[in-house]
Amino acid sequence: RRSKQKLQQLPSLHRQRKSSLQLQFERAIESPGGISKILHLVETATDHEIGELNSTQHSSSLSSSSSSSLLSSSSSGWTPLVGAIFRLGKNTTKNGNSIESERNLLQIINACHKRNISPNSGAWFGGHYHRPLVIAAYYGYSSAVKLLIELSGALVDLGDGEGRNVWFASFQNPVSSSSSSSSDVTSNKATDDAITADGTVDETKSSTLSAQCVQPRPIFPWRSSPDPLPRLTHPSKPSVDMHATDDVEIEKNNLMLDEFYLSDYFTKGGPLGPGWISPMEPWFRGALYANSMHLLGVSWPSIIMPWTRKDWEHDMSWNFCHAFSNGVQGMIEDTYILSRSGAYRVETDTAEQGGDGESFDVNLDVTLDPLTGNNGDTAINDSGETNSKTREEISNEDEKYSMLQSHLRQLYQSARNHSHPSKVNILLRTIPQSAQIESMFPIFGLSRSLVEDHPNLRHTYRNLRQGLERKNKEAATAGKARLNPFEVGKFIMESLNEVLSRSASLSGDGNASITVVAQVSINCKEIFCVRDVESGEIIQGYEDGQPRDVTHLVRFEMVLKEKLVGAEDEEAEDGEWEMQIGRWQISDWDDILDGNIFFT
Repeated sequence: RRSKQKLQQLPSLHRQRKSSLQLQFERAIESPGGISKILHLVETATDHEIGELNSTQHSSSLSSSSSSSLLSSSSSGWTPLVGAIFRLGKNTTKNGNSIESERNLLQIINACHKRNISPNSGAWFGGHYHRPLVIAAYYGYSSAVKLLIELSGALVDLGDGEGRNVWFASFQNPVSSSSSSSSDVTSNKATDDAITADGTVDETKSSTLSAQCVQPRPIFPWRSSPDPLPRLTHPSKPSVDMHATDDVEIEKNNLMLDEFYLSDYFTKGGPLGPGWISPMEPWFRGALYANSMHLLGVSWPSIIMPWTRKDWEHDMSWNFCHAFSNGVQGMIEDTYILSRSGAYRVETDTAEQGGDGESFDVNLDVTLDPLTGNNGDTAINDSGETNSKTREEISNEDEKYSMLQSHLRQLYQSARNHSHPSKVNILLRTIPQSAQIESMFPIFGLSRSLVEDHPNLRHTYRNLRQGLERKNKEAATAGKARLNPFEVGKFIMESLNEVLSRSASLSGDGNASITVVAQVSINCKEIFCVRDVESGEIIQGYEDGQPRDVTHLVRFEMVLKEKLVGAEDEEAEDGEWEMQIGRWQISDWDDILDGNIFFT
């Protein structure tokens, strides 16, 4: 009886018949890999199905008359954007929005715009009526706010079922109750600019309120935690009653399953990481791992035999430990010791100076003291000498021989240049103790340099997946069953051969590129603290100066070159070609660049 009363109190929208496409969208939002499924549904829906979505009528007969008054006459049409933004926003609430989630959202917005799905449509979610623009502002998706306003013509003054318009929502981001993150601040400004242009909010007032929400904080991108990244931990599947008939129990089951599948393990690729729509099955990850070992020169018997495989993994783990410590120390020297902007006077205590840091592979004890009125590029070290080497010259050095990929180096350069306006001390001492390879996988036919020269290659594997989906759809349209494993394998092999051939032709030397990505958990003893010298406030890390056991997930990449074998080559060399093995390079650690991916 209580369930019936609850249903009677809900808006009449919930009792209206939903279109088939809307039901498909709602299922996709709640399922693993839902964002990709939403995008696929938007792109493949018929014009008639889109018309049904846009003609959906939203009843405003809410149980609260105050809520009812918040819905304007523009409350017709249903959009999948609301559920998509909620899904992406909930995943990043604790740590701020990721670049990948923002990119996914922009893709869906563009797709909806192309299919004429109204940006002023809404959807019921959690018992309230929501609009995409308001939710995007609420979760701090600044570029999505701008795109919805500028491209799609979303109206900034429309409210939702919780009494918020877009300007109000931009200050209510759940990432922090006391201050907005950098993405939230950008969202506030994007909203302010758009509303001012629309003439509904005074510019002076909006900029003043924005300033009140921002507290300048130093930036040192570093994660110092004993716990592994959440995406590496498989959550426990909740026990649900699959035979439940009560509406309350069904809703409870759905919430538990939603929380399970929205965990970082499923939404951020698990051990495979960003760039993968799901963590995939263990056997598939094992196949990727074994193929990566073989590409790196390990024979198949050595891969199959457990003891020889473990010996290789042990040696590689120590090599990865040394590479990590060398990479971090190199970043410190390039960013905080050798290449100093004149905007800072730097006092350093490096490992060469001895002291408490002698037992650590990485030892940074640096104080940044901003100087006023000096914007030059000449370095000033603690002895007063200058270093004429500029950041531009450093960034133009040969990328191939740098231990850290350029985007990661630029992150720390930018962090130093935009640090706290007052004096800050950064203390980082760490030494690797052990390592474990979490995953390895090859990316056939692609490398960073090739994608930079030919940006269209970035969507190579997305196009491959879409091609496979089309094959399955064509088979279903023809009345046949879905492709069997043999047909799927044949399609994938033919597609990969085509990718490798294109890579060889674009490289200029006839060699196809293959990038091997290894993700390694490195266990360290570490001291980390960022402190405001004047106030003594601990901004990051711990103030006791005691070493702690921490884990860093480090992403390594190596580019291999393989010459494609033609018929005449097989005859000359018996069909055997040696792989040209490159150098390992660190592209990311602890997902601070969301994997720094280039292949999706």
